[in-house]
Amino acid sequence: EFMSPEGLRVDGRRPGEVRRLQCRIGAIQQADGSSYVEQGNTKVLVHIKGPKEAEQRARAAHDRALITCEFEALPFATGQYKPQAKSD
Repeated sequence: EFMSPEGLRVDGRRPGEVRRLQCRIGAIQQADGSSYVEQGNTKVLVHIKGPKEAEQRARAAHDRALITCEFEALPFATGQYKPQAKSD
């Protein structure tokens, strides 16, 4: 069901053929750092801001850093999206 009778995948690729990969840095001008990665129908945009001073100076260390990552996906991208009924 994933391969056509000609031996191609649904998207037209041969079994050993990988999806095209496109990467770009500096995708968002206002960010301290950013990157855009696209492979097939998957698109990822990363936005970086910082560094900033430690909120609790007592926990600050010159040889360590704390990285906080937040992930946000659009509702239709999660597979759990259910269109809302339109109301008048």
